[in-house]
Amino acid sequence: MTFLLIFLGGGLGAIARYALALLIPHTEGKIPYAILVSNLLGCFLIGIAYGAIKSHHPQWAYPLIITGFLGGFTTFSSFALDTHNHITGGFHGVALVYIAITVIGGLSLTYLGIKLTA
Repeated sequence: MTFLLIFLGGGLGAIARYALALLIPHTEGKIPYAILVSNLLGCFLIGIAYGAIKSHHPQWAYPLIITGFLGGFTTFSSFALDTHNHITGGFHGVALVYIAITVIGGLSLTYLGIKLTA
């Protein structure tokens, strides 16, 4: 059942991200506002969902909303929540390393992937 909830939520999240991209088209050389809005909105929504789910504990909510919908809408929101949990758990060093590896590693591997296929 958990896999089905993630599947349904993820599909809906991906559709929502695509719809947002249609509503806010990207112009080359400009900030990709659709992705920016998706990432920031996803972070806000994951905060709301996490707070609500943590308080009420419905079994279906985390896989459907956080892992599924918000994971499909933006994985950046999951990164932000994990980082928040490390910081609030007192693991500041782990949070900083995670941030550095994610940002620098992500940019580096994107660059490498482009170079390998160019």
